[in-house]
Amino acid sequence: MSISMKKRDLLASVAMDSGSIGSGEHETTEHEPEFAKDLLCGAKEIAEFLYEDGKGKRRKIYHLVATSNLPVFKLGSKICARKSVLLKWVRDQENRRAGECKRASPSRAIQR
Repeated sequence: MSISMKKRDLLASVAMDSGSIGSGEHETTEHEPEFAKDLLCGAKEIAEFLYEDGKGKRRKIYHLVATSNLPVFKLGSKICARKSVLLKWVRDQENRRAGECKRASPSRAIQR
């Protein structure tokens, strides 16, 4: 059995065991090549995706995994993430920060 077949079988069995992960999501199967395109394996790939120049950012990814809620999962000993989930997480972080700034701005105006 080749490594790619093992990975495919592992992903298929994980998808079958977990069922639907969240609302609106569906079960991932081996017939979805988009999943493979969406998958980032290893801190280096995640760093290259999040930071245009991923050089030296691999440790930053490990730090974010340990100290924040960076949406990653493990396949064996490698941390992995989906590009689409990371993009949504970044958007949520931006929206959360924008909401905090809007709530904080009236008090700043009063203090001036």
